Amino acid sequence: MTRIPIRVEQWPDEPAWSILHRLARLCAVPSAREFCNDYGLDYTAITRGRDLEHFAEAGGYDLDLMRRNTFRVDGERFGTGPDGRETLFKQNVQNGVHLVCPECLRADAATGTSHPHLRGHWREWWFLRTIGVCPVHSVMLERGRKGSQIFRVHPLHLDPTDGGDGVGSLMDVPSRPVADVSCERYLLGRMGFLEPTSSSLLDELPLGRAIALIRQFGLVGVLGVGDHGRDPDVDIHDVMTAGFHALSDPDAFFDRMLEKADPPKGNWGPNVVYGALYTWLNHERKATQSGPVYDRVRAMIRDHALASFPVNPKEEFFGRLIGERAIYTPAHIHTAARTSRERVIQVLVRLGILDEQNAQRDVWRIFVPAPRAKEALAAIRDSINQIELLEIYGIPRGTLRPLMASNTLTPWLVPGEQEGGIHLYRRSELDAWIGRLRRDAPVVDDVPDGCVSLVGASAVGQASIDRIVAALLDGTLACRGVLANAKPWPSVLVDVREMRRLLDRDMGEWSPIMVAMKRLRTTIYVLRELVDTGVLRSEVRAGVLEGRRPECIRDADLDAFDRDYVSMAEAADHLGCHVRVVGRKLGEAGLAVAVPIRPSPRIGRASSFYRRAEVEALEKDAFRSERSRAQLRQKAREQALV
Repeated sequence: MTRIPIRVEQWPDEPAWSILHRLARLCAVPSAREFCNDYGLDYTAITRGRDLEHFAEAGGYDLDLMRRNTFRVDGERFGTGPDGRETLFKQNVQNGVHLVCPECLRADAATGTSHPHLRGHWREWWFLRTIGVCPVHSVMLERGRKGSQIFRVHPLHLDPTDGGDGVGSLMDVPSRPVADVSCERYLLGRMGFLEPTSSSLLDELPLGRAIALIRQFGLVGVLGVGDHGRDPDVDIHDVMTAGFHALSDPDAFFDRMLEKADPPKGNWGPNVVYGALYTWLNHERKATQSGPVYDRVRAMIRDHALASFPVNPKEEFFGRLIGERAIYTPAHIHTAARTSRERVIQVLVRLGILDEQNAQRDVWRIFVPAPRAKEALAAIRDSINQIELLEIYGIPRGTLRPLMASNTLTPWLVPGEQEGGIHLYRRSELDAWIGRLRRDAPVVDDVPDGCVSLVGASAVGQASIDRIVAALLDGTLACRGVLANAKPWPSVLVDVREMRRLLDRDMGEWSPIMVAMKRLRTTIYVLRELVDTGVLRSEVRAGVLEGRRPECIRDADLDAFDRDYVSMAEAADHLGCHVRVVGRKLGEAGLAVAVPIRPSPRIGRASSFYRRAEVEALEKDAFRSERSRAQLRQKAREQALV
């Protein structure tokens, strides 16, 4: 080996082969290979990062600095970094076309000590396909002259400042500033050209694998989850920056992908959300060299998927079955519960699983964790509507209105009008409510004498059902038996006398209009006519039977009217004639109508009232015929013989 008599300065970031080319240009040797032959150096070994000891010794250069700055080629791999442990791949390095940083070249010209034409030197990282900016000066790399397909540079020692194609010197090209160079700074830090920065995820990967992962994340971030092809037309700096930031916070990146996902017909899956990224990682899983390298990334995606959107448990996820669904949509719940999706949404809101805003989203974008979904499913199966309430518990829909109006029976779910107004009740709550009505009453096979079921209690007591139920709940009215083989509601039996005493006590000095009708022995239509004409005065009172007029009449007024007046039917019975002729007979006797009642389709002609004193002053059976009297005497004799 011959010592090299000439020397150029060694830059802190210059590879060995760049020094070799500068020396060849300085000596005006036709090619760097011939220069190596003249001094007994191995040109191929130096360009591939080997046999640097002889070159450093022959030229008097720093061997450690030369090793740090020169890629070591080993087949399809390139070794780099301070200790040579960082590994790049052939596809990471480009040949033929090189990029340079004008600011770096201008800095070389300003600080170098050799001939100005020789100060500009190459940087290894200029030839990396994934680096398009200079992190030292935060500017874009500019395209230099096109060389041959031989590794790195043209054998005729292309000047790094030569732009070619009429561009002239790249030192005169204006710089294009770049705001974000965090990815490039990280990569050069891994290679030892800059101060190293850390990344909790990327630091665990070989450099070449880290670059590939950054690129795939970046392509998805820039182009979306679709198929990008082998060589997409996109700025590499945008791709690498997007990928680096995505890997800095993978969960946030996955959430953005999920928000943009558009599953066909609501069918979620890893390919729908992660697209090309999932396809690439799944393909790499089968490769022998890179199979386990990205396992942590796959685990992150798998965990995110299981916690974020519904995945079919029968589907493979990176070669493994999910096993159990972790996320449900309302569609899954409504299928399992065999009910409408609208009811599912209502129940989810009622349970606090959804808020009103998220409830307006498309059903395939509403995600429910498995425990809450099972809770909602159990609540739906435990709930019934008003139709089912009649079929299972025997509570008529008409009975529900007063019960709900008085909060005696409260629905578990009261939807708005836009949902159709379907009230839902919980079976467990209804069972407890029926149990409070029954208390400790014995089970009977038949309805005891003097008792009535809750179905007919309001009609018998002429009071609203909510008042009767409220009395059962607070203990003022007791259940006297539970009818066997009956639905829960009609199985509750109450004593009629106890119920009437309770209701009479509640009404005090007033009687409902239906009770007043029976006391006056007339029809409801005649009684209403008496109220409408002002003969009797009524007031609206609480606790009156639902569906009837809520008026009540004071008992004193009823007693006074009954004492002073008599109906035509009672007069006919007292005088022994038919009701159709009693009016004419009384008129012939000189009695006038005291309270006239206008006939109508529902009120007969013989509905007026006479003064009781005048009618009772007439002899009993005064208008009865001899034939009728004989029939009465015969009937009396027959009864006496019996």
